Amino acid sequence: MELRDYTLEKVVYDGDETRVWRAVHVPSRARVAIKIPVAEVPSPRVMGRLIHERKALMQLAEVPGVARARALEQQGGTAALVLEDPGLGSLDRLLAKQGRLPVGTALRLGRLLSRVLEGVHAAGVMHKDIKPQNVLVDEACEGVTLLDLGAALLERGRFAHFTRRSLGRGGGSGEGTSPPA
Repeated sequence: MELRDYTLEKVVYDGDETRVWRAVHVPSRARVAIKIPVAEVPSPRVMGRLIHERKALMQLAEVPGVARARALEQQGGTAALVLEDPGLGSLDRLLAKQGRLPVGTALRLGRLLSRVLEGVHAAGVMHKDIKPQNVLVDEACEGVTLLDLGAALLERGRFAHFTRRSLGRGGGSGEGTSPPA
């Protein structure tokens, strides 16, 4: 696929079906990430996931901590999903580099990620594929961005009940939750 308005710089993720590049949008000089199918002619399933991911990201456009879609470039039976690049690295790479996170850092990251997921669920989206490679963080884990919503379930309002307000301050209904400290 020819992406005339973009300069591809570095592969940041290389999967079986898609590859993600750090790139620059030449006209605006904006830093972006571009998710492109690996196959020259991607399967309908891969194309469907890219289109679905853009739809999910558009539904989550107002939720802090979620990747921002800029465009879906389509050409010759393939597509490229263009995202804003927050300049963060994946949690799995941070863990591979530094090992286990200090307890305070892990707790901070957990709080940040839970706030993002609260917004995601309130917007009627269930991610369904949360794992370290789909969480971008800075070195200190003070900033977090959730990405890869290709498998997300989109149900406006359906998951809104999974919020801090509905679960109460302590969270959960009591079943399966830890006792108060």
